[in-house]
Amino acid sequence: MKGRPRFYAPDMTADSRAVTLPDDEAAHLLRVLRLGPGDDVHALNGRGLLREARVSAASKSAVTLDLGDPVPAAVESRLRVTLAQALLKADKMDDVVRDAAMAGAFAIQPLVTGHTEPSVIRAAERRHDRWRTIAIGSAKQSGRAVVPGIAPPLPVSDVLTHPADARIVLIEPSASTPAAFAGRSDAPPLTVTLFVGPEGGWSPEERQAFSAAGVMQVTLPGPTWRADAIGLVAIVLADIAFRGRDGWTSTL
Repeated sequence: MKGRPRFYAPDMTADSRAVTLPDDEAAHLLRVLRLGPGDDVHALNGRGLLREARVSAASKSAVTLDLGDPVPAAVESRLRVTLAQALLKADKMDDVVRDAAMAGAFAIQPLVTGHTEPSVIRAAERRHDRWRTIAIGSAKQSGRAVVPGIAPPLPVSDVLTHPADARIVLIEPSASTPAAFAGRSDAPPLTVTLFVGPEGGWSPEERQAFSAAGVMQVTLPGPTWRADAIGLVAIVLADIAFRGRDGWTSTL
């Protein structure tokens, strides 16, 4: 049962007895994995529910699953992390979405910054559905039953108005004195927004906006990290630091 293939069924609820797969999931079941009626699979709804399932009907027009008992999924962190990632060129943003979904991000917020080129913004508008597909695939592969939401790109100033218990912006080492945040506390945050900048770094105006909004400015330890890799590392470190897992604390 551990090795059953997983399929995204957003319409599934705890009370559902059967569910019809979205077209792309149905195509993957039929054409890629070549499964059919009688095959056992798992179904996840992207909101934390994973259930046993069996293919009951499969045709070019639809694939239906009969649903069974809930099964354990990967344990989700109590900390809900939103990765506010500056838009990157080419396929690098695809990698960010894949890694953030794998690392346990609750949501991904693409950012338009002062250094974002117009062509990158136009490309982002066309790639949103692709990012959603990547997030679903990464969540399935990593054993999660939660698929992170992916918002439309917004300017930094707009995202700064979104509520969060804690907000952190990652600053390149040359522009910042490293700062630390405590691991355990009496009232650890439940929601955290991590701001990750573009390859060219934050503009002076954006740095000032972060300061004015009281956003904690921190720097990752060690070598200089690629813009498409920082988010993955920061999600993991933030979870450890704020939750104090196994007594550890972290410094960003």
